[in-house]
Amino acid sequence: MLTNLAFALVIVVAVLILAAAGAASYYGEHFSSVATVNGHTINRDDLRDRIDVVRWRLNELASRIRDEVNAGLLTKDAGDQAITQIDQQRGSATQLASQALKQLVDGELQSELASQMGVTVTDTQVDARLGEEATTKEFRHAWVIEIAPEVTAPATTPTDAQKKAARSAAGVALTRLRAGQKWEDVAKVSSTGNAGPDGDLGYVQPDVADLDPAFVTALFALKPGDFTEVIEGADGNYRVGRVTDIVQSSVDANYQRRITDAGVSLALYKGAVRADLLRDALKDRVIADATTKPGEERRVSDITLNVDTDPSTGTPITVDQVKVRHILYAPGGDASASPAPSTDPSWAEAKAKAEATYEVLKKDPSKFAEIAKRDSADTSSGVDGGDLPFLTQESVDPAFGAAVFAPGLKKDQLLPPVASQFGWHVIQFIERKEPASTRMTGIQLQLAQGADFATVAKDESDGPEASKGGDLGWIAHYQLSKTLEDAIFALAIGKVSEQVVDGTAIHLFKVTVIETRVPAGDQIAALKAGAFDNWYAAEKAKAKVDVDPAYSTLTTGS
Repeated sequence: MLTNLAFALVIVVAVLILAAAGAASYYGEHFSSVATVNGHTINRDDLRDRIDVVRWRLNELASRIRDEVNAGLLTKDAGDQAITQIDQQRGSATQLASQALKQLVDGELQSELASQMGVTVTDTQVDARLGEEATTKEFRHAWVIEIAPEVTAPATTPTDAQKKAARSAAGVALTRLRAGQKWEDVAKVSSTGNAGPDGDLGYVQPDVADLDPAFVTALFALKPGDFTEVIEGADGNYRVGRVTDIVQSSVDANYQRRITDAGVSLALYKGAVRADLLRDALKDRVIADATTKPGEERRVSDITLNVDTDPSTGTPITVDQVKVRHILYAPGGDASASPAPSTDPSWAEAKAKAEATYEVLKKDPSKFAEIAKRDSADTSSGVDGGDLPFLTQESVDPAFGAAVFAPGLKKDQLLPPVASQFGWHVIQFIERKEPASTRMTGIQLQLAQGADFATVAKDESDGPEASKGGDLGWIAHYQLSKTLEDAIFALAIGKVSEQVVDGTAIHLFKVTVIETRVPAGDQIAALKAGAFDNWYAAEKAKAKVDVDPAYSTLTTGS
């Protein structure tokens, strides 16, 4: 009896161990944490479900694009390009998981932020968005005559008289059209835009992003065959449009069923839609607050230097670079072939040709480009007159590098022929430049010694505001990236910041005035374009987001 009891106990224990192992395995497979956002867990099932949603949406988008191409509403080239972009997103399980995890992390944080701000989304709004997704918006075959005001150099913007002349020209074109002249004839004579000689825009929808919003609104108010009035765009150009065909909007009555037929839970799909709506509502709130409420603003001047990056790695270049042009005489005349041994007579021939060209150019340097195009074995630079991009010493042949980086070289100086592993070079030195950080240190020294900030900005800055002495105008919160905003709002009036690195640029800022005010003018457009992203980036940086190491690569760069 005792033996039987012991045996039974062993069986019970074994069953319990197996059950525990199964439970642990099931838990790990479904409920183990992928990430936490401020203590809220995203588990493996959440990730799998969102991957299904992301995949279905991409597949649906690709299907619609193919339908539009087949219906002649989208050109084959445009359709192929769009499908290629979609394929890049759905090309691998890792890419899909990366998109899904980023959406889940952002959705969790944005839900928390929305709750704090009293922003909500109703079930009615979710159903309405699903209805929008099921709807293919109206297409219109649109045409444009576009007239840009002339700009007289060195000015960068047109005068009032030039704007008036452009508007008048657009008005004349419209009068001719209404008088019955052919669209093609008027467009050929009048239009200065980029839509082709007849201004054919193809089929467009009301949410098209690359056309002026006011012009699109006018197009979608037309009847086929009608013309718009003269529309002044946000870019300052004047446009007249027409519509020749309308494809009415349509609703896919089976949209939700197709979601579930694909194995995607409708409830989970609605959860993704709710997250989209919540983000939109947050964006609307942040932009409304940023553009309508008074807050501390600063009048700022800026000196910007662009940081050169290595084209192969994208990393900043932190050493000097030189700009030169050269003519290469390769042994045997072929720079792509393996170099002949140094004792080969072809080396002597290449040297003699280089020395002869050097003597010619000493007498007449203006022939450099002509000879390079004709003689250079480096055909890629030869077609450009021998011009090479900016080079670092480490990126070129040692002998070539020693020659072009020699100290004391002057602009346009012609160097005696130089032998490299590729052949003999005749070289003209153009310029040498220090890395941006070094140049900015020199600018800081100038300012510390009393140089005028505006004058230095005009002379040295790479920024578009250089001609205005670096004046950025008024800067409000969330108008710029967090990195730039933190530097600006930490400054006292009259002080100059330290070097501020943001992306591939280095900045020096100076604050001249501090006021409480409501954004106006160009600030409004800047805040509408970037306030939400800048605000959310700052909020996300403050959040505690922990990603399981097994999934950390999915969020890299997100």
